[in-house]
Amino acid sequence: EYQKVLESKGSLSSIKEVIKAIEEEGFLSKEELEKALSEKMTSHLYDLFLQTDSTYEFHKDIDILPSPKTVTLHFFQTNAFLEDLASKMEEWKDIQKAIPSTKVIFLPTPKFEEALQYIPLPRNVREEAVLINGERNVEEIIESSPVSTFEILQLLAELVKEGGIRPISGEEALEKYQQAQEKGEREESLKYIQTLQDGESLSLEKKLLLVKALEESRNKAQAQELYFQIMQQASQEGKWDIAIEMGEKLLPFKKGEPKFLEILFNLYFHANHEKTKEFGMDVGYLLFQDGKRDLAWNILEKVYQKYPHDLEVNEMIAEVGSALGFKEIAIKACQILMKSDLPEEKKQKILQIYMPLDPSRGFESGVIENIPGKEDEIDTSDIFTDSLVDSASFPSEAPQIIVSPKSQKRSSTKYVVIMGIIFFFIFLLFGIYELRGRTRFAKIQNQWEKKSKILLANVNQEISRKKPDLQKIQKWEKEYKKIVHAFKDLAEQYKWTWIAKKVKYAYRKHQNNFKYIHQMVETIQKRISNEKESRYSSFLSLLNYNLGLEKKGKLQEAIQGYFRISRQFPEWKKKITLPLDIETSPTGALVTLNGASIGKTPIKKRIPIPQKKEWE
Repeated sequence: EYQKVLESKGSLSSIKEVIKAIEEEGFLSKEELEKALSEKMTSHLYDLFLQTDSTYEFHKDIDILPSPKTVTLHFFQTNAFLEDLASKMEEWKDIQKAIPSTKVIFLPTPKFEEALQYIPLPRNVREEAVLINGERNVEEIIESSPVSTFEILQLLAELVKEGGIRPISGEEALEKYQQAQEKGEREESLKYIQTLQDGESLSLEKKLLLVKALEESRNKAQAQELYFQIMQQASQEGKWDIAIEMGEKLLPFKKGEPKFLEILFNLYFHANHEKTKEFGMDVGYLLFQDGKRDLAWNILEKVYQKYPHDLEVNEMIAEVGSALGFKEIAIKACQILMKSDLPEEKKQKILQIYMPLDPSRGFESGVIENIPGKEDEIDTSDIFTDSLVDSASFPSEAPQIIVSPKSQKRSSTKYVVIMGIIFFFIFLLFGIYELRGRTRFAKIQNQWEKKSKILLANVNQEISRKKPDLQKIQKWEKEYKKIVHAFKDLAEQYKWTWIAKKVKYAYRKHQNNFKYIHQMVETIQKRISNEKESRYSSFLSLLNYNLGLEKKGKLQEAIQGYFRISRQFPEWKKKITLPLDIETSPTGALVTLNGASIGKTPIKKRIPIPQKKEWE
């Protein structure tokens, strides 16, 4: 029919001309055309919201039509259409909960027939339930059905809610996948892979079959998720080869994730894998350079436990251990390296690391070359004897001078003893101060370290939700602030001690964590504010639309709209009032609503919106 219109009318330059021609020829009435356009627009809008891997921006100032006047439909009520769409979008949240993806395949349950009877949808929509057969996914059901996308989604969501249908399980999907593959139906088989919802319930062997299928179908996202599941399950079952294989497949995608690198290293470590040393040293040093010091040291320490005499490992431990303040293990590594057959150049570098760690220990041990130990002390007795011999050739008054060295020696000895006592007490006081600092640091760490991890985990868990609880996060932020202040006070009090470096590192770590939590709080506050503004803007738009209806004399339609808005935006219900215009003859009749007096006629005023039951 459309083709006939084009042939009879020749070239039509605008949509408006096409519509006029269709009306003139009597193919479609204005009402039928309006309904068709409305359904088509609704369908397109919902198709947009079904997209899962997209983001949208709405620009008011962009004119997307080359000639807007040519496509204006004078009879199309845009406001009414948008209002209807807004009410449907409220239902969209429930639909999304019930149908997480259009790739899901649903199976009827024993309650299917019973549930279908109680669904409050038109009969023609309920009849489309025959399409749910455990083989079609949601996308295929929508394509196969003559009713609108939104109505099909409503039907499926209601059936899920009533327990009439359920998603196909992982075991069932895998079985159907294998059957389709055996029949050579590759496209059909891929559909079952896409629908898998509970892959975690599968056995390890079946997960391996599934991941192979996903790799064949080039479904990278689901394959990556399954790699991680298999890695965890295999490690729990002690099947290290499988766990490591999955970890290595994930490595190209997760190189920048420190926690994953630690997990993969632990797999190598527990399996006594040949890559333990090489991977551990590379990752440990990389994390050390990135400032992830605790994680870096955990990995390097395990490498050292496994390879305590390896020169490369000891070089790494000496460098990183000295930088992080682990003196004893760094000194031990340096001593092993100095006794080894390393070239002199490398030994000099090790010496530079070793000396700042504990200079006194370096001289006493006699390990380091070219530095005298106790066995190399210089004998000073010959020097003293020579001075006595020289004094014998002095004149007769020389005895008075010969006595002077002894008296000088006694006075200098006394001076050395006094200075020694003073220094002893200074070092004793410093030692007590150092010990107190270490004790307090250990106490504060025990008190706050575990709590800080719990608070951080709580924050991360809360912000991962669709609607995070801002008050909870703010409460955790205040609690974390106490931790930061505790470490800050300790860092200021013991800044002149050997432990100051560790305290400062702990303080900075917690300070960075606190900044992260505070940043999350600000982000969520901003998001909530934007959502509230957007919601309030929608409320005002709908309210003004109904006020317009009221002014046009469409009172009943406006009142229904007010009730609809009050249900949709209950927080601003008090801002909505209903028009009351009552006249009687004679005047003076008393008017009451729900037992309360409103006044006497004539009445022309606005009243707060009552409950729906009261209005009826």
